Amino acid sequence: YTTTLRLGFVSDTQDIWGSVSATGCALPSLNEIKEALARFKGEILQTPPMMSALKHQGARLYELARQGIEVERSPRPVTVYSLELTDYDDSTGEVTLDCHCSKGTYIRTLCADLGELLGCGGVMTSLRRTMASGFAIGECITMEKAEELYKSGDFERFIKPIDTVFTCYGEITVSQAQAVRFKNGGALSLDRLKSRVDGITRVYAPDGGFLGLGKPENHQLAVLKLF
Repeated sequence: YTTTLRLGFVSDTQDIWGSVSATGCALPSLNEIKEALARFKGEILQTPPMMSALKHQGARLYELARQGIEVERSPRPVTVYSLELTDYDDSTGEVTLDCHCSKGTYIRTLCADLGELLGCGGVMTSLRRTMASGFAIGECITMEKAEELYKSGDFERFIKPIDTVFTCYGEITVSQAQAVRFKNGGALSLDRLKSRVDGITRVYAPDGGFLGLGKPENHQLAVLKLF
């Protein structure tokens, strides 16, 4: 993600679209911000915001928040792999950050927690997702562009093979007989595979065709998903 936040303000939604008020506190220096950011790297505990889709006794938190109801939320572990400051305007208190984080991380909460740690408050003012599942925003096209390419017959070159979504997993090529069995939903003996399998794995036929995903289970490579 790339996000901007404004120091010196607080909000009931932790972002600029809620009820915002100025704290009147002095803005921190660049070095103070950098030192504070170091506290948010790695595995941290984060309390989910009320304006979220998490449920409490069957009701979404944001539904309760809109009724003026606030409930206690337990902090949850999330991982911030990297958090870099790319710009700071000390005249306005606007900070720009690049963040690579785990699923379940709330960026606006990160902004609010940073502002709280700095003693001046902070609200998120913009958020842009720059990468997801290994795909960078530079590889994306708009729906309008996609429609234009489809009509012109030039759409195929923008379509990526389905297995590119799963490059985070290992891979294995099986024999033709094993490929037929796997494609029909049958599990493969781990002892008869050419290489070791650790965790979820991409499974390929001898001709390079992507069969699907497998998972070790009871000394076998069981079918997780076929394509």
